[in-house]
Amino acid sequence: MLKMKMTMSVILILFAFTFIPSRLGAADTKQADTPHVIKIEAQQIVINQPVASEQKKGIEKKMTDKLTVDEKKEKGLEVIWGGLQRLWDQIVLWWQKQRMAIGILFVGLLLTMGVVAILDAVFVKVIINHFAEKTETKFDDMVVTAVRPPLKLFIFSIGLLCSAVPLLRNLQPTYFEIALRIIAALAATSVAVGCYRLVTPLDFFMTKLASRTESRLDDLLVALFRKVIKVTLIIVSILFIGQSILGLNITALVAGAGICGLAIAFASKDAIANVFGSVTIILDRPFMVGDRVKINGVNGTVEHVGFRSTRLRTLEGCLVTVPNNMMATSAIENFSARPYIKFFANLGVTYDTPPEKVARAMEILHEIFDNHKGQDEELPPRIYFNSFNDFSLNIMVITWYHPGDYFEANAWMNDCNLEILKRFNAEGIEFAFPTSTTYLAGDTERPLEVSIKQ
Repeated sequence: MLKMKMTMSVILILFAFTFIPSRLGAADTKQADTPHVIKIEAQQIVINQPVASEQKKGIEKKMTDKLTVDEKKEKGLEVIWGGLQRLWDQIVLWWQKQRMAIGILFVGLLLTMGVVAILDAVFVKVIINHFAEKTETKFDDMVVTAVRPPLKLFIFSIGLLCSAVPLLRNLQPTYFEIALRIIAALAATSVAVGCYRLVTPLDFFMTKLASRTESRLDDLLVALFRKVIKVTLIIVSILFIGQSILGLNITALVAGAGICGLAIAFASKDAIANVFGSVTIILDRPFMVGDRVKINGVNGTVEHVGFRSTRLRTLEGCLVTVPNNMMATSAIENFSARPYIKFFANLGVTYDTPPEKVARAMEILHEIFDNHKGQDEELPPRIYFNSFNDFSLNIMVITWYHPGDYFEANAWMNDCNLEILKRFNAEGIEFAFPTSTTYLAGDTERPLEVSIKQ
């Protein structure tokens, strides 16, 4: 109701301006018909004596100096007032000639706003209330919300074009073309805005699909796709409306933008490299958010993958930011992607251990590691008496634990080591540690002397 009242007020004021100037123009015409008598008095100055040129210049200067500052101001005001009077006369004459076309324009705008209001009410009651709200998904509701404002703008631009045609035909061809291009640009802008707003429900739909997968890199791909679509729509809309509708020389602008873009590209090559690195990460998927990886000596859990960098949380709790360019060109160790964890150990027993006890030690190790809970049939434990070390008889133990959970595997190995320690102690098998034996040989030339101090 407030919009309708304001519209009616504007129309009444404009119609008042339409008819009032016509009467004022008629009154001015009557006044113009009455004759005026203009009396011109002339003064003749007769100079009998000849005057020299220098005296003439002095007289002219004195006559010029008689004009005071107030007279100059009055003349300036008279000039301004005369210009305004002529402008008003032109406006009055234009209103008199285009009175019918202006009335058609405002009546057409009034009808257009009424049609827009009616269609909007029908749109809300029929499509939104009847169809969209009855569905379980929010996708159709977001589509309707996105399309509604630009649709009203498009209908208004069409109504404005139809209403303004009688007035625009009386303009000069150049002005007529400019007005048509502006209205067409308004309609094209409404379409471009509608397409831009439709990206939001499309992003909602793709995000919902990406949430069904375990990988969180799909969310990054959806965000990248959303930004690319928005930037593409903006660029294409500006180029189409500017060059095809408004007739602007976009080619020179694009060429200038290309040179500037080249300079910017050289200045921001690292940022561009990081963006391409993020694209490489999305396409190759060497890791997912939540995986524990090692990159350039940094060992941590992936917390966030952005367009510029990737953030890792180390086991010490530190947050390390690694540029995506480095992520794309460096070797990445993904601990979360490994199917198993390999354990390698060397168990050394003393040299005085008899062969029977060495064999018994290997039997104990087989009893502990064979058929353990994390064993894979293709990777059974490997236990060998493989070498004579400097101070021990070495037994090599290689085991694999499935799955590759780091903390679970180490908890299992903790239990196995305790069991080995208990059973070796029970069997009297001693673990070797670095030792050395020193033998002293006698020398006849340098006899060994031993003295005891009292």
